[in-house]
Amino acid sequence: ICEIIHQATGSCAAATVLTLMLAVCLISGTNGCITSASRLTYAMARDGGIVFSKFFSHISPTLHVPVRTIVLCFVFNASFGLLYLGPTVAFSACAASCTIFLNVSYAIPVILLLIRGRGVLASHRDPSQRHFSMGRRTGAVANWIAAVFVVVTSVVSTSSPF
Repeated sequence: ICEIIHQATGSCAAATVLTLMLAVCLISGTNGCITSASRLTYAMARDGGIVFSKFFSHISPTLHVPVRTIVLCFVFNASFGLLYLGPTVAFSACAASCTIFLNVSYAIPVILLLIRGRGVLASHRDPSQRHFSMGRRTGAVANWIAAVFVVVTSVVSTSSPF
């Protein structure tokens, strides 16, 4: 990145200043990402949503932060960053699988709702608190469209034109 900036500006001083500004932005962004990801991981561990939840749901008594989940998020991010050093195929496969897993995480509740029927939601609804309702048929159509959309986009995102 520094070389690109140097070629664009033609000045070593400008390249240094712009690279330092970019580095400050990246470091600040990384700090926020690790902080929020570690808190979310801690909350999932506290609720028993991840493996080794007893271990990761610990708050440090001296620092008052979830140190174990901060270390977990750091190790995950560092190991994910090492993919840049490996073959391009490995990075592309990992990036594509992240996209597919995100799509599948959206599709699973929708598909389960279609399989079990929208009636399972009735016991969790309070009619006095409901401001918007699609109804059974319109909601089912929206669920089918969402499920088909996720399947199609997952297939298209993994398909190669060659």
